[in-house]
Amino acid sequence: MTADGTLVAERFDREVIEPFALETCVVAAERARDTRAAAWAELLDELGEDGRDLVEVVRVGEWEAPLRIDAEHLVLAAIGSAP
Repeated sequence: MTADGTLVAERFDREVIEPFALETCVVAAERARDTRAAAWAELLDELGEDGRDLVEVVRVGEWEAPLRIDAEHLVLAAIGSAP
C-alpha cells in the first residue's frame, strides 16, 4: 500500500498499464489511418467518429480493454513470485 492509501497494483495500473495501452492503440490507429484509408474510413463510419481525435476513436472502439488484459498478464508472468 502507498502512503496515500492506494494499492501499489492500482497505482501501477493507472501510471503504467493505462498509458501504455492507450498509446499503443493510438499508434495502431495512426498506422491504420495512414496505410489503410478505405478500411479506416469504414471503421470511422461504423463508430460514428470523424477521426480527428484518435484517443476518442480508440475509446469508442473499446480497443484498450483487450490490450490492457494482455499487458496485465504479461506483467504478472514477468514478476512471477517476486514479493
